[in-house]
This record gives sequence, C-alpha cells and structure tokens, in this order.
Amino acid sequence: MLFSAEEKSRIAERIATNVQHEKEGVELENEKAKIEEEKVANIQSEVSLKQADAMNDLQQAEPALERAMHALDSLDRKDLGNCKTMAKPPSGVEDVFGAVMVLLAGTNPNIIIQRNGKVREKERTWEASKKALLGNINTFMDELKNFKSLIDNNVVPEINWKEIRPFIALEHFLPEIIEKRNSAAAGLCAWVINIVNYHDIVQLVEPKRIALRAANDQLDVANKALIAVQERVAALQEKLDVLTTEYNAAESQRLEAQSIAEKGKTKLELARRLITALGSEEARWNEGVKTLSEERHLLLGDCLLASAFISYIGPFSKQYREKLMEDTLIPLLIKPPVGIPVPFTQDMEPIGLMSSEAEVAEFQTQGLPADSVSSENAAIVLRSARYPLMVDPQLQAIKWIKKREGPNLQTARLGQKNLISRLFSAIENGNPFLIENMGENIEPSLMPIISRVTTKRGNKNYLIIGDKEVVVSSAFKLYLHTKLSNPHYPPEIQAETTVVNFSVTQLGLEEQLLSIVVRFERPDLASQRAALIMQQNLFTIKVKKLEDNILKRLAEATGDITEDRSLIEELELSKKLSNEIAIKLEESRLTSEKIDATSEKYRPVARRGALLFFVMNSLYKIHSYYMFSLKSFLSFFFRGITIAGKSISDISNSANNMKDNEEMIASSQEMDLDTLGEQIAKRVALIEENDRLSESANLPSRLKDLMQSISIVIYDFIRMGLFENHKLIVATMIALRIQVDEGYLDQVYVQALLRGRYADEVAPRGEELSKWLSESAWARIKAVEEDLSLLDSRFENFTERMASDAEDWEEWYNTRNPENEPMPGDLKI
Repeated sequence: MLFSAEEKSRIAERIATNVQHEKEGVELENEKAKIEEEKVANIQSEVSLKQADAMNDLQQAEPALERAMHALDSLDRKDLGNCKTMAKPPSGVEDVFGAVMVLLAGTNPNIIIQRNGKVREKERTWEASKKALLGNINTFMDELKNFKSLIDNNVVPEINWKEIRPFIALEHFLPEIIEKRNSAAAGLCAWVINIVNYHDIVQLVEPKRIALRAANDQLDVANKALIAVQERVAALQEKLDVLTTEYNAAESQRLEAQSIAEKGKTKLELARRLITALGSEEARWNEGVKTLSEERHLLLGDCLLASAFISYIGPFSKQYREKLMEDTLIPLLIKPPVGIPVPFTQDMEPIGLMSSEAEVAEFQTQGLPADSVSSENAAIVLRSARYPLMVDPQLQAIKWIKKREGPNLQTARLGQKNLISRLFSAIENGNPFLIENMGENIEPSLMPIISRVTTKRGNKNYLIIGDKEVVVSSAFKLYLHTKLSNPHYPPEIQAETTVVNFSVTQLGLEEQLLSIVVRFERPDLASQRAALIMQQNLFTIKVKKLEDNILKRLAEATGDITEDRSLIEELELSKKLSNEIAIKLEESRLTSEKIDATSEKYRPVARRGALLFFVMNSLYKIHSYYMFSLKSFLSFFFRGITIAGKSISDISNSANNMKDNEEMIASSQEMDLDTLGEQIAKRVALIEENDRLSESANLPSRLKDLMQSISIVIYDFIRMGLFENHKLIVATMIALRIQVDEGYLDQVYVQALLRGRYADEVAPRGEELSKWLSESAWARIKAVEEDLSLLDSRFENFTERMASDAEDWEEWYNTRNPENEPMPGDLKI
C-alpha cells in the first residue's frame, strides 16, 4: 500500500513538471494577449469618443432639418399655384424664389446655370422662377423634400452654398416678414434658412466622420491581431488542459493511495484508543448492566409498591405511613394471599422511584418544606392519576402549588357563580386550576369533573355536563384544597380523589426550622448545600447525555466502528468525565457529611421551635379562640433567633448576610458546571474558617441563647392572645414539654400529672385517712400507683404504705408548704 502510494507520487510529479513548462508558455502568450487587449481597448475608447462627438454635432443639425421639413409641410399647394398666376410678386417674394433657384441649381434641370454652376442674374427673375420651379407643383414639392438626401450624399454643388449667402443676409429674408406678404413664400423662406443651417452643421461634422472611419479601420486591424494572439493562447490552453487532466488523474490516484495509507494508520490508532476507552469502561458498564438487570427484575414490585404508596399513603402522617408500609404493604408483596411473592428492592424509598433528587430539590426551591413527608406529598400530587385533594391547614401546599404553576394557575372557590364556566375554559385550554378553601361538601355539578367521566371520540376525550360538552386537554390539572385540619369526606370523594395530608408534622417542622436556623447562623452551609445539590444534578445530566449519545451512536453505527473518530472521542470524554465526576462526588459526599454534621449541632434549636409550635397548635382544646397560623409562628421564630444575644447592628448585619446568601443560592441555580465548581471550592475554605470560629465562640452557649430567645419570644406571642386564667396553664404546659424533651422529666410522670385519672377499683381508705383525705383524692392516688408502679418501684403498694402511715401523711399534708418538706416513709421524690 505504501509502495503504491510512492510510485503514484513519482508519476504525478513528472506530469506536474510538464504542466508547469506548458503553463509558463501559456502565461507568456497571455501577457501578449493582454497587451493587445489594452491596445484594442484604447482604440475602442478613442473611436467611442469620436463617434459620440460626431453624433452630438449631428444631433444639433436635427432641429434645423425638422424646422425645414416643417416649413415644407406648412406649404399649401394651392398657394403655390396662386403664386404662379401673379404677374408681379410682392416685395421680397421674388428674392425667396430666387434663393430656391440658387439652391436647386445643378440638381433641377429646369434651372439654367453657367459653366461655373452659377445662376445668371437675368435668370433669377420672377418669370424665370415661375417657369423653372412652378411648372409642376407636385414635382417641385418632392424635389424640396428630397433635398436633404442630396446634401447627405454631397451632390449639391458647392457654388450653390456660396450664392445663397447674399439672399439670407437680406434684412427682409425672414419668414415672419415674408409671411405678411405671401404665406407660400414664407414657408419657402423658412425652408431655405433651415436647410442652409443643416448643410453648415453637416459640413462641420464631416472631418470628424473621416477621422472616425480612420479610427474604425485601425480598430479592425487591432482586433485581427488580438484574435490571432487569442487563438494561439487557446491552442496552448487546450494543450495545457489535457496535461492538467492527466496530472489531476495522477494526483487523485496518489492522494487516494496516500489517504488509504493514512486511513490505515489512523484506523490502527483509533482501534487502540477504542480498546483503551472500552477497556476502562468495561468495569463500570458491566456494573451498570448488572444493576439494570437487578432493577429490571425488581421493577414490577417497586412499581407496585410505589403505586400502592400513591393510592393509600396520602392521608396519613409519617408515623402511620411507616406503619402501613412495614405492617401491610410490604408483607403483601413478601407473602401475598394468592400467588407467589413479588420481588422488590429492600429498604426502597418510594419517593426515589416517584421523583429524582433534582425534582425534590426543585420542590424545596418552590417553597415546600425540606422534610421527607412534604417531598412524598409533592410526588403523590404530581404522579397520581386522580386529582389531588390537599389537606393543608398550615397553607404550605397551596403556597407550593401557586409558585410551581406560576401565572397560568387559575384559582377559584366553591360557590362562585362562574366556577363551572372557568373550569370548562381551563379544561379545554389545558390550564392548571385550583379550588381552594373547600369545606367537607362538594357541589354535585363538579363530580363528573372530579371523577374524570369522559367520552372518547377519535383521539380526543370529551367531558359532558348537562348540555355542555368540552374537549379535555391532556395538559389540564385540577388541584383541590382545604384548610380543615381533620376533614371528614364521604367515601365517594375519597375514592375519586387522592387525599394528601400536608398537615405539618413535628419532624417535618423541625427540619424546616433547622433549615431556617442554619441559613441564619451559617449561611455558608446553606449556600454550599444548594450548590452541591445543583452540581450533582448537573453532573448526572451531563453523564446521562453523554451515555445516551454514545449508546445511540453505537446502535446506529454502520460499517467499521473504528473509523468513527467522533464516537471514540466521546468515549474518551465519557471516561475522563466519569473519572472527574467520581472524584467530585466523593468530595461532595465528604463535604455534605461535614455540612450535615455541622447543621445537626443546631437541631436542638429547631426541636425547641417545633415543640413550641405543637403546644401552641393544641391550645384550641382549651378554648376555640386559640387558633394560630404557621406563618405567624415562623415570623416570631425567626425574630427569636434574630435577637438572640445580639445588638441591633448585629441583627442588621445577620439579616443582610442571610439576604446575600438567599441571592447566592438563587444564582447558583443558573450557573454552569465550571462556575459552580469554582464557587464550591471557594466556599469550602470559608466553611472551614467558620467552623474554627464557631468552635472558639462557644457554640453550646450560643445554642442556649437561641433556645431561650425563641422560647421567650414565642411565649410572649402566645400570651398576648390568652385569657388571664389560661396563662399559667399554658406556661406550665410549655415548661413540662421542655423538661420532657430535654430528659429532665419522664413523659409517663407528666401524663400521670396531667391526666388526673381516677382508679376504677379502689380499696377503702381506712378511718384515719377518711378524716382528712377525700374519696376522689384517694381514687387519684390509686391511679398514680397503677400508672407508675411498673416504671418506678417506689410507687409499688403506695396506697397500702400511705394507709399504714396515715398520721405522718396527715401531718405532712397540713404543713404550710408541703412540697418543700420531705415526704413520709421511704418515698423520696
């Protein structure tokens, strides 16, 4: 292959030498031809100028000729005939006819001339003129009209033009003067004057015509010389074209052989690179194939479990969701009542099958709390085939829906007059529609829409309500919303909708408050977390696009795959990128763990806030007036962490830092991968520096200040809306819940205290106790013994020991401050 390429290269070089020699000859002749062309061009330019000059002068003669011919046209043959009858013409008329005779002398045989061509003076009389000119009027007129051609052919004797000058010089030889004496003579007078002017101009142009003819002769000679040179050039060019064709053929063969040789080398190199790229990807792709095979085997069970999750989990809180999954749904897959077990992914999170991490991050960006229950609810709302009915007493779901759907969302309430017409418009145009603040009853007219009762005709679905029919757009979405915390909907509503409980949970609110605390106290952590999520999403998208493109190219590849350079380069890029992503993901994992560990240090503050909210949210049990919104609580919670142990200037700076951080998080959503990586790298150093500062700043003390501040601020907020007789009760409830949460009290003791239960079966209290202890109090003491004896041995047989030490207990009971005195017997609390 290489030898053939070299041989064809030598042949092509030899032909190229001949082509070059012939090309030089052609170029020499072309130079000569160019010189001749320049000469011809100069002559052509000169001819054109002379021709233009002559034509310009001739154009000036045209008006005179036209006036002469117009004068002839104005002649009346009858008037001329009348002139013939005149014995003696008016003054000047005889001169006009004499002038005509002078002009026609030598051309009109009736005019007698001398040898020198002149008309004798005696022959210029009126009688001679009538005889020579007016014998035949028609012939005379024709002679005058043809006189122009005689001038052009230079037939008119030269003496005539000299003899005519004295006539024209006469003062009365003007058409307007002669017109007054004889109209026919006036026309002849005008003709004489204008035809003489025409002759004078033609005579002026004649030398130019001679020069123009000479120039044209010179141009003809130059053109013949140019044609001869061009013919020689054409002959040489034809010969050169033959040689060039031979050279091109030889060169094409040489290039083809060379291309084949280079292609072989390139193919070997690409094959080596392909083997290297595929070899390094083999482990990852094999692992991917294995994972996909396993997931394919488990996909049916995972989808079944996710479908059940969407269908049945929505109304329940986190605790009951886990219980329903673990005790009911998963066991049905493991050991179904009928058939064989359905394989599924162990420890599968349904949210992972319903939504990606990027979508969950998007939910949070749109205002949904960051807890898992809220994310699950959002996935159920978006994935359910039935329209969602959102139970949303804290208005978190409606806030998310409105931000997610944007300005296209149409909102209405039950009972509005135009509700049905607006719904029909949204159904037909594919706009999302929200019915908010529903009660427990739904208008019957809405049931066909909620039940999705449609009729299919062709490729379209039609909804019919009464006499109205509308095409159902596939893009239409209906959201149902209620603020009721515990609504009771009839079975048909629950069957036709997907009820989703967005009521805030203590764990969910704790996560939400933790996010607020971290964003305020450590904005660097919040922005880094958002950036890491975005980076991971971008990495995933980029790798997915590369892999999809590679698989598509591999599937569509035809012929020899080792010749597809772009495919091999994409494989190498995929390998390089996957290695970089593996490193970045490991770095992100370590950074995320560090962020989570640091964020967890602030969880006590979030837990305290969630505890206070649920105490506040349960006060409606004391009085129906005590209703508080989550939005107001969050406002006062934020105020609590804002003023905790800080001056006014510190508060302002912290608020500004948090605002800057929110803007930074928002801007990270639009960054490209490289810019995002640079931002993450910069923030790592900032986080480490802030970690060192927080360690030296006594974080436990700061957490204590935060918890104390939010407790006081929120209690003051609650206290403003309480009746006076309830303030101590609420303060006690908050204090007990805090003590239990921090481990200072056991919940069982608190429940025993708060419930004040009466025992069902109580032994008689004895005579000594009956003197000072009521029967109801004795029943409560027995209930305390029953409730606490299993937990605390000090309460075993408590009523019996109390009856035996009745006098000591009476003495203790009657002291001024019994709570400060030691209790009788061995009971020490």
